[in-house]
Amino acid sequence: MKTIRPLLWLSPGPSDRTLPDRFLPHWNLLRFNFCEHPPANLGGLPATRVGILDLSELPDGGAPFLEEWIEVLSPTLWIGVLDPQHRGIDEAEAMVALHCTDFHTRPLDPARLNTVLGHLWGMADLQRRLATPGATDTLPYALAGQSPAIQAARSLLERFAMTADPVIIEGESGTGKDAAAHFVHDSSPLRHGPFITANCAALPVAQTESGLFGATGTFQDQLRAAEGGSLVLTGVDELLPAQQSLLLHLLDGQTTTRADGTPATGRPARLIVTCRTPLHTLVEQKQFREDVFYRLGGLEVMMPTLRERLEDLPLLVDRILRNMHSSTGASHKHLSEQAMQWMFEHDWPGNLRELRNRLRQAILLSDKPTIGPELLGFHGLLNSSNQGSGLSLEQFRARAEQQAVMCSLALTHQNVSAAARLLDISRVSFYRLMAKHGTSAHSPTARHNPP
Repeated sequence: MKTIRPLLWLSPGPSDRTLPDRFLPHWNLLRFNFCEHPPANLGGLPATRVGILDLSELPDGGAPFLEEWIEVLSPTLWIGVLDPQHRGIDEAEAMVALHCTDFHTRPLDPARLNTVLGHLWGMADLQRRLATPGATDTLPYALAGQSPAIQAARSLLERFAMTADPVIIEGESGTGKDAAAHFVHDSSPLRHGPFITANCAALPVAQTESGLFGATGTFQDQLRAAEGGSLVLTGVDELLPAQQSLLLHLLDGQTTTRADGTPATGRPARLIVTCRTPLHTLVEQKQFREDVFYRLGGLEVMMPTLRERLEDLPLLVDRILRNMHSSTGASHKHLSEQAMQWMFEHDWPGNLRELRNRLRQAILLSDKPTIGPELLGFHGLLNSSNQGSGLSLEQFRARAEQQAVMCSLALTHQNVSAAARLLDISRVSFYRLMAKHGTSAHSPTARHNPP
């Protein structure tokens, strides 16, 4: 009897390009449109998930909601689909490099695609069975590190956790906002209470009240379920003015009437909101209500981007690789010196999520203990580097100095004297380089031993 497996198909809506008949019988296609907002609570997904990310017909407006879909459908192992005539389009190829373990071009080869999907499904099933229940992708390591940027964020989170006031966690996609929300909850007096997450931005305006206030909407009973614990509202920066008014009711603890006519009272003991765009910026642009912003309070934490904490890369890479080894049973692997150098050179637009995806791809593809830059998806960068980047000699020198300072501090665990010896310069010269490039080693583990 032939096994029919579920296959997620994420594309920009209905397409005239149909799959070959001999391909369809092998998979039950679950189609999703990444040009639309993902639903707040997407149920009925298979436990083991593989998917096709179809970028062969990328619309002119790009894919503004793709990152949200990737998060909603996570964990899914993706295969990208590109149009050969559009190869070289930076956006589509960047998305494939960031989210996919492999890619194919149209016209699709059913036999080849079936073989790759079958192997990928086996890996996804293995990862699912070995994964730690309840752990998100970035929880084990998102807040790890001794860089000034992550230490400052961690310190604020620790202080704010001890209050009962709302906390605003801001940052780019993939910086670890969910992990920060968990950290606030786990460090608070409410740590033994429930931890409830609701994507309020995915609700249509007409459903916001029923959803947030526990009628028959998507989030029914979640407010009440969060009492005595933490309620995390994601996507607050995408709320429309009418939805922001309902959020104000929630913050004020005012009584509202549910859709079924029954009164609803009460508020969660702790509210945590996460957003990608800083709310104060939206207030200045008249896109977010000022009264709602001030009612949320002034407890704001900006999660640093990975490019702002490059000195944490060696630790983060080690943590991620160890986590993957323990969860998949793969043999231990490490990065080559060239691969680590490209890690420090890369801009990391996808932050921690991109780092994890690149390392996961490398582990799946590598049959050797050492991982080179080509397995991390840096082959395109390696090829383009020979064409020149338009930087002047002065800019190249400054970048090299900054990378040398950060690498030496990371390798010596923030020991300034040891880092200076590693670069074969005096400690005074090292301090001058740190000041020149705005780098510091202010951390509990930083040591300033005599040279």
